[in-house]
Amino acid sequence: MGWDDTLRVADASGKTFLGETSKLSAQPKGLASAEGRIFAATVSGIDIFNKDKHVGTLPIKDFTPTSIAASGSLVVVGDDAHTVHVYTVDSSHKLSPQQKLDKSTTQITALAFSPNGSLLAVGNSSGKIVVYDTNSWDVKTDRWSAHTARVTCIAWNAEGTHAVSGGLDTNVFVWSMEAPGKRVKAPNAHKDGVNGVSWIDGVKKVASTGGDASLKIWGVSGLE
Repeated sequence: MGWDDTLRVADASGKTFLGETSKLSAQPKGLASAEGRIFAATVSGIDIFNKDKHVGTLPIKDFTPTSIAASGSLVVVGDDAHTVHVYTVDSSHKLSPQQKLDKSTTQITALAFSPNGSLLAVGNSSGKIVVYDTNSWDVKTDRWSAHTARVTCIAWNAEGTHAVSGGLDTNVFVWSMEAPGKRVKAPNAHKDGVNGVSWIDGVKKVASTGGDASLKIWGVSGLE
């Protein structure tokens, strides 16, 4: 998706775009995919695509979406206040509201499900991350709070035991579910803020990108 309010699906292995460009209903704020569907959060709602075909829109009038994530039949949307809105999506692509998560005290800026969908990490504009159990929506930990500015990105490892986050504060942190009070830090990773993070090579390395137009690979050690 881009600033021209359009969505394009790409084949990464073939390095080419698939199908036609799809028009979004408004300016995009985030993108998520699950079970072959794509969910685009815009300033006015959620556009739903089945592959590259537009199959529905959920208008939103009582808040402005800021971020989105999806796993299985769950779709979660962060808002411009401090709430995460939980939806389920059915086989006809209809979104139905289920729950509101309001443990954050500032704007929701990053959302990430663990690979099996059992955990949801929620980052906010003050630098704090809260992790929820998606079966009960109880808080699993609220101790991931070392960022000093907006959390911009979160990624889980394949096992869902650790997560890596990046922030506007230029730092990258690696977090542990087993020892939530401890962390591994890459300080000043990107001088203009971190834009993206990802795990590579199990839990031995992470990659980060930033506003400094660079990609960096970090070795990770000292995890619990």
